[in-house]
Amino acid sequence: SDDPELGYTQLTLNEAPSDDPELGYTQLTLNEAPAFFRSLRWREQRSDARVEPVVLVRIDGRSPWNAEPNVAPGLMQSKGGTAEGAGHRLNQQASRVEVRFAVDYLPGAIDLANFRAHAWKQSLRIQDVVLESEGQTSIFHEQVSAR
Repeated sequence: SDDPELGYTQLTLNEAPSDDPELGYTQLTLNEAPAFFRSLRWREQRSDARVEPVVLVRIDGRSPWNAEPNVAPGLMQSKGGTAEGAGHRLNQQASRVEVRFAVDYLPGAIDLANFRAHAWKQSLRIQDVVLESEGQTSIFHEQVSAR
């Protein structure tokens, strides 16, 4: 489907970064012949401003998922979709690109005292994920004709 709904919640109140599969995320993985990946963009729909998408991009598995994003080699973090335009710059040469979409719940998303805030029950809709790249030409099928 072109617009899969991310139907999960991830409550991360003061939790350290983790690679635990019990935490909710959706991952897209692309294995290619070595290519130059320019940018990543997507559209998002949110029902509450306190539910913010967090996108991690890992290049060739150079760093673990729980490493410090934008510091560790090959692990980048972005927030906020890009409806049009250049997208989030990657500018990386790679054979494997992994993209994880998760959710960060901002302050006020849950109210444990009065039980009146329910944003932590909301999920996102991520649409039109585009990974812009340049790579070598590949021939998947060749047919010899009599000409």
